[in-house]
Amino acid sequence: MPADEAAATSGKTAVTTDEAASPVGIAALPVGAAAFPVGIAALPVGAAAFPVGIAALPVRAAAFPVGIAALPVGTAAFPVGIAALPVGAAAFPVGIAASPVITASSALLRAAFPELSSSRMVRGGASSRLASFFIATRSKPKNVAHTKRRNVLSANQNAVLKPVAELKLPKNVPALVTYAQGVEKALTGNASIPNPVPSVAALTAAIGDLAAAQTATQTRVKGAVATRNEKKAALLTLLRQLRGNVQALADASPDNAGSLIESAGLTQRKSAARDPRIFAAKPAGVTGSVTLVAPAAARRASYEWEYSSDGGTTWTAAAPTLQARTVVPALKAGTTIAFRYRPIVKGGAANWSQVVSLLVQ
Repeated sequence: MPADEAAATSGKTAVTTDEAASPVGIAALPVGAAAFPVGIAALPVGAAAFPVGIAALPVRAAAFPVGIAALPVGTAAFPVGIAALPVGAAAFPVGIAASPVITASSALLRAAFPELSSSRMVRGGASSRLASFFIATRSKPKNVAHTKRRNVLSANQNAVLKPVAELKLPKNVPALVTYAQGVEKALTGNASIPNPVPSVAALTAAIGDLAAAQTATQTRVKGAVATRNEKKAALLTLLRQLRGNVQALADASPDNAGSLIESAGLTQRKSAARDPRIFAAKPAGVTGSVTLVAPAAARRASYEWEYSSDGGTTWTAAAPTLQARTVVPALKAGTTIAFRYRPIVKGGAANWSQVVSLLVQ
């Protein structure tokens, strides 16, 4: 008898042959060709089934180094008792279709997301269904910071800019002392700021303390640098407190805010206000060409442009653009041309703008 057959024969005694080994019933096992839906002929046979060679398979007791007798047989293989295992329909009391991995998850998703179609729940595996759903329903986040910044810029363009007091604080201690002395001199006897906070006396004392501490550092006395840094921090605190007081007085007197800030020895912030863009036409630098600029209508908008050489009786369309500007070429020099535009936004086309005319050069 071949070695491999002998190994199979010797192992038969360890295999449970009664129905107790199959708690759902032997009849439930597929038999015949049904057990191999792709056809028995498709299975490799002979040496082809073992490309490394049959001789490489362990035989007899070598296949079970702990001994065949060590394998549990009969009821010993199920210490809780075969009777405790559910059989037949009892193993799936609500039916296989109600498997919690698929059905329960699908029901929860449909309840939480009504827009989730049933067809999406049936196609593919559980992971692919969830991934497809969240990818399909996820929308691109808006750039909130960019939108807020645009809104702030638009608001600032229409608002009156108020003067802002600033401190130009030097990092060098001797220069800081000189700067603070200039502020002290500006506040002394200042009629616009008769009672500054902090007082001029407190500022003078802090300046003197810092100057003395700075001189002491040159003697290399232990602890002199630490003392100098403390006096510097105290003076900076008073100067920042003064800036807040001057700013509050400037806000209370907007007409004289700029002069009040400068009278305290502080700097007024130079904020260049942008004029809001209006629809305008100007020469493009090339003979017969005109540049048109218009205010932006939205983040995503297109613009239609038209021109007329007969005072607006008939209009000729220029090329549309995605930016709020364009160049209209090939116009007759020496003639007055009228221009107009309209933005196309998500809600549709707006009305045509007011007409702007220009003598083409």
